[in-house]
This record gives sequence, C-alpha cells and structure tokens, in this order.
Amino acid sequence: MFRAASLFRAASHPVRHSIFALISAGLFFGEQRAVAQYNTAEIDGIVKDAQGGVLPGATVTAAHLASGQRVVRITDEVGRFFLPALQVGEFTLSVELEGFRPFTQTGIVLRVGQKVEIPVTLSLGGLNEAVTITAEAPLLQTANAEISDVIANCPSTAVSFCSWHS
Repeated sequence: MFRAASLFRAASHPVRHSIFALISAGLFFGEQRAVAQYNTAEIDGIVKDAQGGVLPGATVTAAHLASGQRVVRITDEVGRFFLPALQVGEFTLSVELEGFRPFTQTGIVLRVGQKVEIPVTLSLGGLNEAVTITAEAPLLQTANAEISDVIANCPSTAVSFCSWHS
C-alpha cells in the first residue's frame, strides 16, 4: 500500500525541506487570503452616566446611511456594546435608556478592518431631550495599528511576501 508518509521519509533531506516550505507557505498565504476577504469594520464602547457609572440595558443602534441597515444591541452588565461585521461607510450611532436623554453621534465613517471605540455618556433627563454629536474629524482606531484600504473591491490588509525579499 502506498503511503505519503513513506514517500516523505524516502525523499532526500533537501526535498523534505522544500516540501515542508511549500506546505507552510500554502498555509500562511491561504490564511492571509481568507482574512483579507472580510471587508467589514466594527464599533464598540461602554455606556456610562455623567458620574462614570456603567449603564447596563441601554439600547445601542448603528444605522448605515447608504443602505438604511440597522444593527441593534443591548449593553451588557458592565455597559459594554459590540457591533461586529458592519459594512464600511457612514453610520449614525444612537443610544437610549429610560430615564436618560437619548445620545446620537453622526458622521462615523468606517473603513475596511477598522475597529472604532466610541465612549458614550448619557445625561439624566426625559426622552424628549436629546444629546447629538456630529463627528468632524476622522475617528481614531484604538484597537490595533493596522492600516487597510480597498483596491478594486479587494481589501489590502495583507503584505505581499515578495515585497519582503526585494
């Protein structure tokens, strides 16, 4: 019976290294290609009151302006929210909790692979009062130092292996 393991043992030492290198490169670049296929971004944050106390149970809504798609989450027991796999583009983020003024932040522009943290502070008040923030400067990505962009609808988060050996 023919077995790949016996063929591998029978191969000379340089051939074994070449086979190992090819398999390793295939795994490495295959994973890079799979990672690069995602063209989404994410928003997270913590909702607090004016005194710094966390607010569980707040409703967080992210609305994608171009498509109208809305993603709704409820803050957890420590006031955190996480909105993964969002389309790239411009969003409006709204946060509501009974007994507090609604919070709205407009002009949130997400790019491929971006992870944006938005801290939210709710003020006491009725639902008929609101706090609105308009983003004027690009949001900073604080989760990592990765820079990515889209070229011909393909994310460019991976660095070419060939450019390392030039």
